[in-house]
Amino acid sequence: MRAENRGGRRFREVAVELFTTSFARWRPGDGSSVVISLGVPRWRPEAAQWPRCWELCPRWRYFSAPDEVFEAEYRKQLDAYGP
Repeated sequence: MRAENRGGRRFREVAVELFTTSFARWRPGDGSSVVISLGVPRWRPEAAQWPRCWELCPRWRYFSAPDEVFEAEYRKQLDAYGP
């Protein structure tokens, strides 16, 4: 961890491990859930209360594109937020 002073405010870098899974495979012992999809399954009602990260949600228009276009567009979207 590295501390930094910016304009009189102290910030520090924190490393976070992220993992992906499906709604069906996730279990409470797997860690905190953050939804990165445009919807949640009706059979998993508790998912409606999980926090969301809209920046990571692929856009609807990607799903009608061929796989290689989906991947290129989604990567471009994610890259807009940094490496």
